[in-house]
Amino acid sequence: YKVNRLLITNLQHGESFRVRNMSHERFSMKTHCRASPLYPECALALRLTGTGFVQNNYGNSSNFSGSGPFIEKLVVGVAGGSSTFDGVIRNNSAGTAPAAATAGGGISLEKTGTGTQTLAGNNTYTGTTAINAGTLLVNGTHTGGNTYTVGVNGTLGGGGVITAAINVLGTVSPGNSIDLLTTGSETWNNVTTYQWEVSQAGIAGVDYDSIDVTGTLNFSSVTAGGITLELLASPPLGSIQMNDTFALWTYQSLVGWDAAVGAPSNRFTILDTGGFNGNPIIYADNLGGPGTIWLTHLVPEPSTYVLGLLGLLGLGLLARKQRVSCAATRQAGQATTP
Repeated sequence: YKVNRLLITNLQHGESFRVRNMSHERFSMKTHCRASPLYPECALALRLTGTGFVQNNYGNSSNFSGSGPFIEKLVVGVAGGSSTFDGVIRNNSAGTAPAAATAGGGISLEKTGTGTQTLAGNNTYTGTTAINAGTLLVNGTHTGGNTYTVGVNGTLGGGGVITAAINVLGTVSPGNSIDLLTTGSETWNNVTTYQWEVSQAGIAGVDYDSIDVTGTLNFSSVTAGGITLELLASPPLGSIQMNDTFALWTYQSLVGWDAAVGAPSNRFTILDTGGFNGNPIIYADNLGGPGTIWLTHLVPEPSTYVLGLLGLLGLGLLARKQRVSCAATRQAGQATTP
């Protein structure tokens, strides 16, 4: 089905959804179902582009106000590829969820497929968000939603604002390139990745990636080396000094940190794909909060450069000494030849 610029690639057992485009045309897909062994979930699988509204129809008609629970799920990315939706995903025109809705209520969103789905609008759906595969970029806002779960094969990115809590089992990569991602409370787990990009020392979200956690930042489930911090260089790379500091996270409260204030944490494994060659240190400045988790020593200490130069100088002197010695030997040999 295709409505203006909104492409619907596959319709499964789905509760009634309405699509409204810029021309105020409406397209309703009604495949009524309630939670049952036959239909454990009601899902609409599609790839979203364009503008307008995607909403469930139950809030606009008494025909859908039965006492049984509704499970509403919007599945995006089934068609693969990358797409951007500038419109709004909401429960209904009133922005409310039915009293009989399951935990979380309202529409839930699931990202699947290997591509990238960008949400640039101001979304208000109140269900959960699951990023099971591919990348979900939130460049707009999402207020009033339930928990985001970043699956082991999923990536959450963008430079928008998410008020929901985030449970990280996969990858978080702020921005489309460098940006500031704002979220509710975050819980990190083992075998997760923070993809962090930097161009130079300076302003968080402008010169390097950062995450602003408006609630609790929780590392209780993370053991030594459990989080991979992948260092990415954004060309052209500007000036970075050894003692420059970078705010990886800001938070209101911190749980499960393993070090004293200012002391290096061992929760992280550094993956340097940017060629920084330093010995990065990650530390927190306030164990209670509000506070910041900082990254420093991104480039080698000056002494490292000095030792390197001395080493090169030593090799040069040794080579020169060997050349002089060889020349002296040759001259001596010539002098003793009859």
